[in-house]
Amino acid sequence: MNMELEWYSFVYAFTSAIFFIITAILIPKRMSVSEMYVTCAFSGVIQFISDFLFILKYDWYGYFYHGSDFYGLFIVYGVYPPFTIIYLNFYPYGRKWSKQLSYILFYTFFAIFYEWTAVLSGYFFYNGWKLWYSAMWYPPLLALLAFHYRLVMRYTRKYSLS
Repeated sequence: MNMELEWYSFVYAFTSAIFFIITAILIPKRMSVSEMYVTCAFSGVIQFISDFLFILKYDWYGYFYHGSDFYGLFIVYGVYPPFTIIYLNFYPYGRKWSKQLSYILFYTFFAIFYEWTAVLSGYFFYNGWKLWYSAMWYPPLLALLAFHYRLVMRYTRKYSLS
């Protein structure tokens, strides 16, 4: 990676993280703090497993440099948890399945667009991975996050001490 691309990729990554963090802080919350914590931890575990397999074992993609590096953690903790909060906070629970599917597809397209811009910026790179693999991966992943959050809501509200 040349220095100009490296500089630009860090600026893009940092700006993205700040944008997602500020957005997650400022949106009106429908989620409790414990629900945000548990769902972000769950999405973090999924992210860790995915990155372990696809980066370290198969070397299909990566953040900034090949292999594991400190800078990739910045993305994992600066972009993914706030994105999870934003996505789940407005999820249309209790609505028709078509509304939920439309919501998942909207966020799938958003994630694909963001990934494409991350590749263009240079902070994310492919090494055998293709954008269309992500297009196939995001819908079930987003549906799993919604399902997990539904379980968290059920149990935290059922066993609440208040």
